[in-house]
Amino acid sequence: MVAYVTIAVSSLFVDDEQRDDRLLEKMNVNRGMAQSYLIGQFGKIDGYDKKIGNVVINYALNLIKEANRVVGCRVIRLDCVDALVNYYEKKRIHFSEQGR
Repeated sequence: MVAYVTIAVSSLFVDDEQRDDRLLEKMNVNRGMAQSYLIGQFGKIDGYDKKIGNVVINYALNLIKEANRVVGCRVIRLDCVDALVNYYEKKRIHFSEQGR
């Protein structure tokens, strides 16, 4: 094993008083909660080629895309340190092409 990722379904609290109605609808918020896919663990063996990170991210996003096609969910949540937020934001995917 050179890298790993965990994916789960989780609830995400959304302060609906702080958000606009269009965003709440896009997120499918119900009673202040939105279901989300959670990428909770993500890592690789130290010293292994850094490019493996892109492979694992794409693998995780493809799994989530397939799960979305089957059961639906509109939010992907990733727990990470602040220094990595910009890196992961560049990896965003959109499910709109699937009609969701």
